[in-house]
Order: sequence, then structure tokens, then C-alpha cells
Amino acid sequence: YALYRLEQFDEAETAWDRAVTLDPTDPDTLISMGTLHWKRGGLADDETETCSQYAQSADFFTRATDRDNLRPQTDEDVAFIYRTRGQLVWLLRNCESYSYETQMEAAIESYSEAIRLDGDNASYYQLRGRLQYALWLRLPDTPEHDIWLYNALPDISVAFADAPDNATTQRFYRAITGAAFPRLTERASGYLADGQFGIALTEFSLLAELQPEDTFLQL
Repeated sequence: YALYRLEQFDEAETAWDRAVTLDPTDPDTLISMGTLHWKRGGLADDETETCSQYAQSADFFTRATDRDNLRPQTDEDVAFIYRTRGQLVWLLRNCESYSYETQMEAAIESYSEAIRLDGDNASYYQLRGRLQYALWLRLPDTPEHDIWLYNALPDISVAFADAPDNATTQRFYRAITGAAFPRLTERASGYLADGQFGIALTEFSLLAELQPEDTFLQL
């Protein structure tokens, strides 16, 4: 680690690579290698090299989640690895030979794993909600793609309930609710008009839960 702090990255990689060979069950060494490649990617001047380093970093963080073949880790520790892996996968979204949609979905899945292991960490919900919203914005405006927006809504609501004064959470809460509520209201009204009362009730109940200040929805 001292070599890494001194930015002697080649020497640090050699030392950590040796450590992985000596003890392939140590997740900390894999995390260190992932961090090293992440740092190299951020410092690279060439986009191809940046993407290559990010891909190698993501691979090491993925390996660090292999609980069947590594030393025991707490759920919270593995959740944070998934959270970090999700960020690396997200960084690859605009790299050549990578699909934006595929990378975004993979990043969202990584945050989902983090939430599964550490569901009390509201920051994971915020990050997953932001990614789902970003993917929705990027995709064509069709009803089947609205699922990403609707999935973002409860995530950002959890984050907002946990930290209503956080500026980033506030910004995304306003953006996501502002986009989702009109669409959900229109969809619920459509179900009601079609006589699908059970589905309409479910939709309006969701809206009421997310908008407790709306007296009409509480009726």
C-alpha cells in the first residue's frame, strides 16, 4: 500500500500480484488491485487505456465478491464491493465496444446486490435510483421503458426519507417524482376508465403512499 500511496504503481502491482498468487483467498488484495487499476484509468491520457484500466478494475472487484472461494466477509463489506463494482461498470458505459444500456443495467444489478446485502444503507438506493432514471432518460420514450422510471421512484423516495436535506437527493427526488407522478396518474386513470379497478386501485395506492400530502389520493 505504501508503494501505491507513493504512486509507484508498477511496483505496487507487482507486489499485489505476488500477494494474490500466494493467497488467492484474500479479498483485500483483489480490492487493492481493483483500486490500483481504477486510479490508473483516471490518470490515463488515452481513452482506450482508460477504458482498459476500468475494465480490469471492475474484474478485480467482481472477483472480490466471490464468497464461495474467498475468506469470510461481512454482508456490509461485500455490499460495499458491489457498490464500488457498480461504479466501475457505470464508468464503462461510454467506452468503445461497450453497450450503454448493457452497462447501465449491469451497474443497476450491482447496486441491487449491495441493497440485498445491506438494505439499511440509503445511499445505495439513491445511487440505484439515479442510474435507473438516467437509463430511462436515454432510452426511447415508450411505455415499456417507463419501468426504469417507476423503479427509480421508490429508490429515490427511500433516499429522500433518510436524508431530505441532502442536495443531490433533493435534486433527483424532484426530477424523478416530477417525471413519474404524471405518468403514473395517467396510467392509473387509464386502468380505471377500462374498468380494471383492482389494478387502478393498486396504482392510486402507490401514488398515495408516495404523495401523502395529496388529499385527493387519500380519499
